[in-house]
Amino acid sequence: MGSHTRSKSKTTSEMAAADNSNKLDRVLANMEILLAANDQTKLQLKNILVKLEALESSQKKKTAEEINNLKESYNHLEGKINEVESKVDDKVSHADVATLERNIEDLENRSKRNNIVIWGLHEGVENDYESMETLLKVGLFENHMEIQNIEVMHAHRTNVKQRGAMAKAWKMQDQFMFTCFATPTKLGF
Repeated sequence: MGSHTRSKSKTTSEMAAADNSNKLDRVLANMEILLAANDQTKLQLKNILVKLEALESSQKKKTAEEINNLKESYNHLEGKINEVESKVDDKVSHADVATLERNIEDLENRSKRNNIVIWGLHEGVENDYESMETLLKVGLFENHMEIQNIEVMHAHRTNVKQRGAMAKAWKMQDQFMFTCFATPTKLGF
């Protein structure tokens, strides 16, 4: 019994050892498959990394080129703006502007020299005449003041509470200036 038991236990342990050996072989085979897959994944990741680095490099070059192009455009535009500003400064100086403003004011004042304001004309007085100009030329200057050869260039009502008439008048032979303060009873209108 002793030898039989021993051989049975020996075969059982040999079988267990063989079974463990088979399991170990399978684990080692799976490990080799996993290591090969790991190596393949590392290789793929390395290829992806190389492609990313190339892409990053090309993007940096593109971005740098675009930035340089933008800087060149900016510098070009800045130069054009400076050129235009200098041309404007050359054409119009502040002294010229001040001189022109004085000339405009002088012309405006000169254009007002022959204006006459007549206060006290009733509303509708001009209805008896063709126009306000005719009223002043014929009714006031020729009939009332006995001034002949007067040209009334323009006449209109003023826009104030005590409405009067404003006229621009010239005597043909020579210029004259007069002030007329009139009330309706004095002029007869």
